[in-house]
Amino acid sequence: MQMLVNPRPQKADPTLLTKREHTILKHLVSGLTIDMIGEELSISRHTVSTHTKHIYRKLQVHNRSSLAAKAIKKGLI
Repeated sequence: MQMLVNPRPQKADPTLLTKREHTILKHLVSGLTIDMIGEELSISRHTVSTHTKHIYRKLQVHNRSSLAAKAIKKGLI
């Protein structure tokens, strides 16, 4: 009963991507390489790689084909 009266606040959705992660996700799904994305966004290859790792972790995938499938299924792209 106590849980109904005072529910716990909902945690943020771990699959919620930042704006930059969402931009990088679009580029990854379109087939651009990490280097190409870095050039396109004027950021370092290392930064793109870090964002990519975060995206993979948040979407719980391990390769690009799974990433694309899950992004489409979740309506992220």
